[in-house]
Amino acid sequence: MDRIPLLLLQDTEAEDNAQLQRLLLLGACTAGVIESEWERIQHRNPTRLYLTRPQLMPNPQVESAWMHLWHGQEGCAFITTMGVDVATFDYILKGPGRFQETWDNTPIPHADVSSRGAPRLGGRSLDAASALGLVLHYLSFSVMH
Repeated sequence: MDRIPLLLLQDTEAEDNAQLQRLLLLGACTAGVIESEWERIQHRNPTRLYLTRPQLMPNPQVESAWMHLWHGQEGCAFITTMGVDVATFDYILKGPGRFQETWDNTPIPHADVSSRGAPRLGGRSLDAASALGLVLHYLSFSVMH
């Protein structure tokens, strides 16, 4: 049996610790941004935990609530529905973790389809931004309620 040099094990452990520290720092920064944005909005209107008329759909038969929210790109609406502002949403979608890249390159598992097959983006009802919005909305409301 080959032995792994102790120095290599220490390097791997150091790299793991450095990665963990980076993730913790990213999480703390993200939480700080969300909290400061939330405080700014609350300071402006402390009782506002709802959407206003400009954030609602003018014609619900034409587009979905998500499409209206996505095209509006309003920070307050994003925070109210998903718990993050537009910049944080874009960072999660396209930043270092690349939610969009993972979503677009990972096939959705089905019993009758190979897990090694190529993803069929045209066959999905949600694009990456819509899927992320749905996940954040679920997480935001499961934490609040």
